[in-house]
Amino acid sequence: MCSVAVNAEDEQVKNMASKGKSAQLKGKKFEREIANYLKKEFGIEVRRTPSQERWKIKNQGDVNAMGESVLNRFHIEAKNHETVLIKEWYRKAKDDAHSRIPVVVFKIPQTSIILCTLSIEHLTRTLVELDGYLAEENKE
Repeated sequence: MCSVAVNAEDEQVKNMASKGKSAQLKGKKFEREIANYLKKEFGIEVRRTPSQERWKIKNQGDVNAMGESVLNRFHIEAKNHETVLIKEWYRKAKDDAHSRIPVVVFKIPQTSIILCTLSIEHLTRTLVELDGYLAEENKE
């Protein structure tokens, strides 16, 4: 009897570990997907930052531009979870962003919809700067 219970417990632990690895792979794949999308749109090198590098280098998000880019103004966290936890994710992005603008890019579960969140203050500031840039460009 005891060995059956232990074997069942061992199986549960294995299943949980397998689900954890699967979730990690799903997260890494989504981070690469976002990096590739931004790379294509901006025409610059953008890559997923491995988690071990994020702890070594201050101010690193899940996805980062290599070299000079407007993208470097943003701390991008990419999330692909079965449960959408925007409040928790945004709080973490904000804590980790330091002087960068925190952005959470996430996929709506069981859809192909990808959204991003940033605070209304950051959105407004970014749009005001863009508006100023476009006004200057139109003067020329």
